[in-house]
Amino acid sequence: MQFINSLQRIQQARHLNRLAALGRHLLWQARKPLLRFAPADRRLSRSLIRDDVPGGVIALVNSLGCYDYNNMSFVQHLLRQGGLFIDVGANIGAYTLIASELPGVTVVALEPNPTAFRKLCFNVERNRRRNVHLLNEAASDHAGTIQMTNDGSSSINRVVDPVADPDGQQAATIAVPCRRLDQSLPSLGLPIPDGLPVLVKMDIEGHEPAALAGMEGLFDRIDAILVENGERDGCRRILTEAGFQGPYFVDLGSARLRRAPLPGKEDALYLRAPVEGFCPD
Repeated sequence: MQFINSLQRIQQARHLNRLAALGRHLLWQARKPLLRFAPADRRLSRSLIRDDVPGGVIALVNSLGCYDYNNMSFVQHLLRQGGLFIDVGANIGAYTLIASELPGVTVVALEPNPTAFRKLCFNVERNRRRNVHLLNEAASDHAGTIQMTNDGSSSINRVVDPVADPDGQQAATIAVPCRRLDQSLPSLGLPIPDGLPVLVKMDIEGHEPAALAGMEGLFDRIDAILVENGERDGCRRILTEAGFQGPYFVDLGSARLRRAPLPGKEDALYLRAPVEGFCPD
């Protein structure tokens, strides 16, 4: 499945030499049995990212470099003058590292899975990013605990809802702490900067509507939100009722914000106001 997914992402990527990316991918597959016994390091923008599992995020970084090319580039564009980046579902830290490279930017990264959080902490520390605040918790619509899958080799562990996701009850799960984001952020004592951009990226495998409901107290201070599956009704309703415009899809090559998704799997964007340098459809 990962092999096919990477091939599809290579075919859809317009920002790179597809033949070279395919070569990197095939070489990775040939070396994969050896990589199971040693951590893999890859360059991501001006950072180094490591995983000890040769799939998921690290495989995409190997093949594609800046793998969510449009959205990661948009993060760096919007935050270039400082501001606050909130990475909800940080996993091993790809977006956290991209954002924390920028001068004057503060990053808050949330990752509830203990295995992924350990890797996230390692990647932040090895890159000496002192502007990152790490939270080992889930964003949700309440404070307490929730159940999530616990596949240590997976980049897509998810919250298990016993009603909406009965199949998830058969998977190995763990209880993880959760809070509303409008409670988590004040607990860090971080002021939301006036006059500087505030950007949220949210990728939490279907739990996005609950997490968005838990950040209503922050909506009026947020400039942009990148949300996985944000074009779906649950996310769209919450964000449009909160006054955001969207969903858009970033097309960096033409500096446009498209209303229709582009080829490739990148997240939907919602904006409080227009962004300099990008023209919406």
